[in-house]
Amino acid sequence: MSAFEDEHSLRNDKMESKRRRLAPVQQTNSKPSAVVPWLPIKTTFCKQLPLSGEGVVSVNIKRRTTFAIRIRPAPQPTCDNKMQTEEEADEEGYVEVEISTREAILKAKRPYFDVETGPHTEPSGGLEKGKKVSYWFSFNRNDRILKYGKGYIMEQTTLLTRNFPFPKTEEDPDPWEFIFRPDTAKEVVIIGARADQTEPNAQSLVDMEKLVSFYPHPLKHNWPPLVLDSSKATLDILSTNHFTMSASLPATCRELYENVGSPGVALDWPYSNPRLSDAINYSINNEGKILYNKLKEKKARGDFRYLRVTVGTARGSSPGIPYVLEIWPAKSKSPTITMATPSP
Repeated sequence: MSAFEDEHSLRNDKMESKRRRLAPVQQTNSKPSAVVPWLPIKTTFCKQLPLSGEGVVSVNIKRRTTFAIRIRPAPQPTCDNKMQTEEEADEEGYVEVEISTREAILKAKRPYFDVETGPHTEPSGGLEKGKKVSYWFSFNRNDRILKYGKGYIMEQTTLLTRNFPFPKTEEDPDPWEFIFRPDTAKEVVIIGARADQTEPNAQSLVDMEKLVSFYPHPLKHNWPPLVLDSSKATLDILSTNHFTMSASLPATCRELYENVGSPGVALDWPYSNPRLSDAINYSINNEGKILYNKLKEKKARGDFRYLRVTVGTARGSSPGIPYVLEIWPAKSKSPTITMATPSP
């Protein structure tokens, strides 16, 4: 027997041994999903997860064809490993959300086993063809929970959730340990369009790396919308979920907060008469005034009835001027902000 045959036989023995050790686990789905036939795949983005090994991956893209956000173990980083094919890397197991115009579906694959599918969404929860949308995938390592949603990363926009069981005793097999072990590095892989779904003139996600964002914390609960200066924190405040502390903000948000959170940055200047806020209301609600006419023009064009006033100058650190005063008249809505069911 040749050395190659010896190595091939040894690898098969290891695969079979690993298959026997990982006892099967059944996953029940609220809705059955059609079996998707396997087709060749193409990785268009690959990057190691931050050191914490968990968090949220958000892909903000305009796309017409199916793609998937996949997380797989990487004890030895495989993104730049030219000696290993995608199929060989995937045989080590992964979890993912696949997003198509038909549905979004969570998938999980244990090493050397078939892919388990479910749960899945209705078509409205899947790919919005031709629209720029943020699709996000939350990987909660410690609690073994996957979540998928669209738009802002919050409970109200969560569309899919799957829990993976812990072993009941230390002696029980743990078929999902390979992906949830805290000491195992993870990789994020974006799988592009399948081979039979070509998209003319489409850029790969490698060319759009800025549109893939990482957040170091998985979605466990909503972050409070109110921000409080961390210097004003007390034990009582920290024990509640009423405020997001300024020190906990991402770097870009923290810069914005530090610049606009000063007591001197206010809509109404001290001792001003009339107050600017009163003048704005007056101009909006009285026919013939500047803001009234501006909103009337926007309504005639079919535009959204709200006003944006830029403040300052562009410094090249953002697509436009970073500071904007938004004026929202009653019953107005945003063209970009998508929540769940709005409050009355």
